[in-house]
Amino acid sequence: MRELGPYKMSSVARLTGFSPMLLRAWEKRYDLLRPIRSPKGHRLYTDQDLQVLRRVRALLDEGRSIGEVAGLGIEALLAEPLPVLARQQPSARLLEPAEDHGPNSGRSAMLDALVERLVQGAVQMDEMALETALDQAFARYSVAVAVESVIRPATIRIGDLWHEGVCTVSGEHLASQAFTRRLHRLLDISRNRDASLPYVITACFPDEWHEFGALLVAFYISQAGARVLHLGASVPFDDLERALAKLDPQAVYLSVMRDGLFRQHRASLIELAGRWGDRVAFHVGGQGVLADDGLDAAGVRVWAPGASIAQLALSEILKR
Repeated sequence: MRELGPYKMSSVARLTGFSPMLLRAWEKRYDLLRPIRSPKGHRLYTDQDLQVLRRVRALLDEGRSIGEVAGLGIEALLAEPLPVLARQQPSARLLEPAEDHGPNSGRSAMLDALVERLVQGAVQMDEMALETALDQAFARYSVAVAVESVIRPATIRIGDLWHEGVCTVSGEHLASQAFTRRLHRLLDISRNRDASLPYVITACFPDEWHEFGALLVAFYISQAGARVLHLGASVPFDDLERALAKLDPQAVYLSVMRDGLFRQHRASLIELAGRWGDRVAFHVGGQGVLADDGLDAAGVRVWAPGASIAQLALSEILKR
């Protein structure tokens, strides 16, 4: 096989979803990686390192702990088939909702502790604490559990503390950026590119800069087996309409976190759905969405958070 490496640490982080901090820790603690050094002393990862990390990612997604995976050794990990990262079929493990653990469960206690570390990292504006807690969450648990039982509840609590004046705007932004970076990496890894798959656009309302919800939906729907284009934060509806005309998606998922923005752009959304509803399924969700019979009348459905949205979205798309 033709060698494609060596890879810089930033490239490996992007390709695998593991942060540079976690890569360095695993190299030291588990001897899983054997990067070479550039003339300037920077780590350069080989194709073997990348194959090992992809296998590690696949096993972590199946629910194995990093300790169990590391115990297999490099040779055993390399002997397994290289996982295909751009999945053509849904990953059942990834789409499982986080398990409901009893109050005396050590696993539940650890999840709660990780959430608390993220919250305190935001309140204290401690970037290192945020990144370390995220690394531990993704190393210890499957992607679904890390996202649903750690990142999402931490996001809600940080938002509540911001409203109460306990967490500053800067702290909330620091945490939000850390979370969205992880989700961007996960979405990039899981992205489907098969032109025969259903095509979905995700985006945020105009003037809505919190894209975590839209990114989460994009990741889940991608894992369910659709192609997803995530347009990001604050997408004007005029630009969205141009994208609909050019890309012809089967569905659009929009996120809005502030009810004021929902009220401000509600009429424009209904007008857009009126023009495109016969070709595109419109969905809207987020904390800013208010109960509104007008949305249902216009054919705009409200989505709720959680991994189940992926299966619901795909089933609705395939009906069209």
